This record gives sequence, C-alpha cells and structure tokens, in this order.
Amino acid sequence: MADIVLDNHGTVGDAAVPVEAAGTRLGPTSTVVGTALLNAVVAEAIERAAQRGWTPDLWVSSGLAIGDAANG
Repeated sequence: MADIVLDNHGTVGDAAVPVEAAGTRLGPTSTVVGTALLNAVVAEAIERAAQRGWTPDLWVSSGLAIGDAANG
C-alpha cells in the first residue's frame, strides 16, 4: 500500500542492454533513476518547507569556493 508511487518506467527485468550472443540483457537502470527520483523528492520537500518559513540546514559542496567556509 502506498499513497504515492514513483514509477521509474524501467524495463521488465531491469536490464537495458541486450547481449545477443548471450541471449540475455544486462545493465540495470533502476539505481541511477531511483537516485534521481529520490533527490528530486528531497529537493521539492525542502523547497516547500522553506516556502512555509522553515530554514533548512544544508551543506554546500566542498567543490565550490565557498563550500568549506559555508559548512564550517
């Protein structure tokens, strides 16, 4: 049971690349698509909460010039 279902529209068997010589498929897509869906849900939830006045504690990538100072 679920109130909301996120369908990644993956292929049956979660394999994207046909390997004709082996008579099968490989190359699952569910991990990368699932991660993208999860990050989109988190970003939307934070955006909606911030619009309602909540100030979230967020980490800035240390790959950015301001990252380490912002996270200190």
